[in-house]
Order: sequence, then structure tokens, then C-alpha cells
Amino acid sequence: MTLMQLVYSFVMAAIMIIIAMMNILALWKIFKKANKPGWFSIIPFYNIFTLFEIIGMSPWWLLILFSIYFFRPFLFTFFYTLNLIPILLFSSSLLILIIVWYIMICMCINLCRCFSKDDAFLIGLVFMPYIFLMILAFGEDTYKGPNPINDFVSNQKNKVPTIKHCLKCGKKAPNNSMNFCTNCGNPLLKENN
Repeated sequence: MTLMQLVYSFVMAAIMIIIAMMNILALWKIFKKANKPGWFSIIPFYNIFTLFEIIGMSPWWLLILFSIYFFRPFLFTFFYTLNLIPILLFSSSLLILIIVWYIMICMCINLCRCFSKDDAFLIGLVFMPYIFLMILAFGEDTYKGPNPINDFVSNQKNKVPTIKHCLKCGKKAPNNSMNFCTNCGNPLLKENN
């Protein structure tokens, strides 16, 4: 091994250790904001499980992520023994990449929603996660609670009723505080905008 290769290996190892320490520190602060013990960020695999719990994602996604991670070498070895390398190796690698990116983007979306961050922050979190995790950890933002990804769809229960009308006679109520029709006495139906 030449001196240049040794220096390169040392620099790359130092960069990887710094990134890992930044990630642990950021997760520690995020866990503290979510009222979880910060030292959970040190434990491998359990730190991701705790993050999924904080952001409201199902642990089944974590099981899918870990099964892909652990079974990928066996899958590639199986394809290699069957001489199906060119087609199946590329398609399986592409499928694995799509699944992992989908889970990571869902995780970023949920994390942004838990701290009430906007879409610009979400884009930064997806493409530069270590920097934006540090911003999230050491920023002024507070944890709002788990917020699953399906909250993107507007919730009809949260809309304010604007008009009430009777199902039987069809008469509209003069104000929204009324619960029964003044004409026939039946319950009024709420219409949302």
C-alpha cells in the first residue's frame, strides 16, 4: 500500500466517523425534543425503530428495510448461481433502490410534518440529510407529535361546516348553531365547503 492510498484511507475513515457522530448527535437532540431518551440514538437498529415510532410510521416498514438490507447478498448470490446476472441483477437492484428511496422519502416527509416544516425543508432533508438533521436538531422547532404520511390528504373532519339543511324538507338553516329544522323538526345535515 502506498503512502497516498494510506492517507486517502485515513481521510475517508475520518470523514465517515465524523458523519456518523453528527448523525448520532442530531438524533440524540431530536429524540430529546420528542421526550425519548437521547441515548437511544447510540444503539444500532433501535435508533431507527425509535425514529419510526416518533414520526408515526409503522414498524413494518422497518422490517421491510432490514430484510432488504440483510437478504440482498443472498439474492445476488442466487442470481449468480443461476447465470441470470444481467437481467435479474439489474432489475432487482433497481427494485431495491426504489423501495429504499420510497421508505426514506416517507420518513423525511413524516419527520418534517412532526416538526411543522415546509416543503423546502423537506427537499433539503431528502438530498442533504446530515445537514438538515442538524438544523432540525439544534433549531428552535418543537416536536408536534407523530404525523403519518396520509395526513397530506385534507381531513374532512377538520373542515368547518358552513351550511346546514334538512334531509326531509330540504330547508336551509338560518344559522349554523341550529341542530334541528325549524320547519319539520328533523335533524339538520352539515355540508362542508
